[in-house]
Amino acid sequence: MGSATRARLPEPHQSGHESFLVRGIPEILALMRGIRHAESLVTAYAGGAGEFFASTILAVDALPGEFLLEAGPGTVLPQEAQVLTVVTFLDNVKVQFEAAMLGTVGFEGHRALRVRLPTRVLRLQRRESFRVATPVLRAPVCRIPADGDRPAVEIRVADVSCGGVALALAPGDLWLEPGDILRGCLLELPGMAPIAVSIEARHAERPEKAPVAGLRTCGCRFVDLPGPAETQIQRYVSAVERERLRLRA
Repeated sequence: MGSATRARLPEPHQSGHESFLVRGIPEILALMRGIRHAESLVTAYAGGAGEFFASTILAVDALPGEFLLEAGPGTVLPQEAQVLTVVTFLDNVKVQFEAAMLGTVGFEGHRALRVRLPTRVLRLQRRESFRVATPVLRAPVCRIPADGDRPAVEIRVADVSCGGVALALAPGDLWLEPGDILRGCLLELPGMAPIAVSIEARHAERPEKAPVAGLRTCGCRFVDLPGPAETQIQRYVSAVERERLRLRA
């Protein structure tokens, strides 16, 4: 079985997935509408991984509390109403949820399957690669200690993931070259205790490539990040993404 096929199989229930669950109705509606707008292919499983059909979402909340899955002429639907496990991808993030079938209906010339909106949705991203842009008004900062002739400096964090950060460097801030390692830094995420981190510069934008004159960004990876620190950063990433979905709704 290819890796792409395995990726579309439902994820087993795990306690470690709790931090990836979206539960609020506004956030779920925004996520479902995003899937419909992107015309993402969804795979709906009924009765186990061996019984499934491919589809797309035709409408969200056209009937209150429901969404519609396309059920074309070649689609073999389960013989009786049951709970579907739906798997898709949005912005390269795996999305999965369970929802009850409610019957079929005609919709804009299509045969459609009525499905109840889920009460929770799993958004399972790779922790190392999923980055969120930080809110400008409450951006995290990275405090870099003095070292020799270099003074201590506080740098705004432009985006963050469990793999690293992008530092927003203003004119006069320190200059980092790929491979430079900064130890003893403090990452301050709003509402959380400071996290001791070491970072390695991986790539830097020259000023002429920066979106704003004089500004540049430097992508950094965490070096030997402890497990508790990764968990704290993941909580922040999830909170920022939930707020983004709430505002989109």
